[in-house]
Amino acid sequence: MREGRIWVYIGDEKNRFTVFDFTESRKRDGPKSFLGDFKGYLQADAFAGYDCIYAGGHVH
Repeated sequence: MREGRIWVYIGDEKNRFTVFDFTESRKRDGPKSFLGDFKGYLQADAFAGYDCIYAGGHVH
């Protein structure tokens, strides 16, 4: 049996697409890689793996 995650990124007025990104784990590497140098607002659950994404101060 294999396990994976689908990450959903919903766009805004400037980026009108919704993107579904698949990773084989829930590790922060997937979202961190996808978001890259993103600056703005990100809504996520309280999983501690996301802390590094918010730590730089560019993501709120």
